[in-house]
Amino acid sequence: MRTITRWLLLAASLFCLAGASQAQEHHFTVNVGGGYTPIAGRIGHSLDNGFNVFFGAGYAFSSHLEANIEGGYNGFGLTRGLIDASGAPGGNRTSGR
Repeated sequence: MRTITRWLLLAASLFCLAGASQAQEHHFTVNVGGGYTPIAGRIGHSLDNGFNVFFGAGYAFSSHLEANIEGGYNGFGLTRGLIDASGAPGGNRTSGR
């Protein structure tokens, strides 16, 4: 949950900074969003409900050309039954070597 709070704080900070600079020249752009993902159907036996957050910033060179950088995070939790069935009772298991 700390990670989510940090991402939201960063996104809000960028939004405020971009809003201040946008008031002068209107070249900087910002997008921020998030959502909740409910699980439906049989997959609900394996996954818990999830969430997503995203943010982005950009610069409008003209009304026809803009460059953007975007990032985001999607999270789904695993149910206790799936964790127990995987043989990793603590939920800590790595694949590979």
